[in-house]
Amino acid sequence: MNPVVDSSQTASYDYSREAQIGFIDELLAHLDVQEKITLVVHDIGGIMGVPWAARNVNRLHAVIYTNTVAFPGFRWFNLARRWGRDGVVGRGVGQLSMAALGWFGGRLFRSVFAKQNPQLSKLEMDRFVRDFALNPVAKATTLCEFRSVTRPDFFDGCDQMLKSISASVPTMALWGEGDPYLANRFASDLFAQKTIMLPEVGHWVPIIAAATLAEHIRSLHGIQEGQP
Repeated sequence: MNPVVDSSQTASYDYSREAQIGFIDELLAHLDVQEKITLVVHDIGGIMGVPWAARNVNRLHAVIYTNTVAFPGFRWFNLARRWGRDGVVGRGVGQLSMAALGWFGGRLFRSVFAKQNPQLSKLEMDRFVRDFALNPVAKATTLCEFRSVTRPDFFDGCDQMLKSISASVPTMALWGEGDPYLANRFASDLFAQKTIMLPEVGHWVPIIAAATLAEHIRSLHGIQEGQP
């Protein structure tokens, strides 16, 4: 695979469902992954992970959903809809709001993001500022992606995909309560065979509750604590 090295390359990737599925296929081929996998789907990972999993249940051992989005008719938060606007004016507004995240060394982004996600440490907050708010390639890529994924019909059929996955392999929703982007009620919309709510964890389950996530991955593989 050719990694994205500058913002102009984002235009060559259309973020359609087929493109997202193809990305995972290429990634697994690049890593030479042959065995069945436990797929952990987080945040906008549901955009690519759910369609890929539904098409490749024979390659799955299990699926764990952690505060992800894959819901037909999902109404994105205001900023995401702003980033997803099209047309000359819409794109200009999106680019301006995205650029503002990096002003004054990312101070605006840090202030808003820290209030939304008080569970994150200063070290993690610094990483988000560096890797997103101050990264022009990441921001250009995000704008390109959200112009596709915020379309009203983007998640059509995902409920059937989620049901198909749960009918084929073990599935679990490991959901952080207090998510500022995804309400707790969405946890039950994933049709997972088992749903576990994590109090006061918030959105970033793989970061804040990494040990808990690892424990459930191991349990799905029948690995006892202390085993490699």
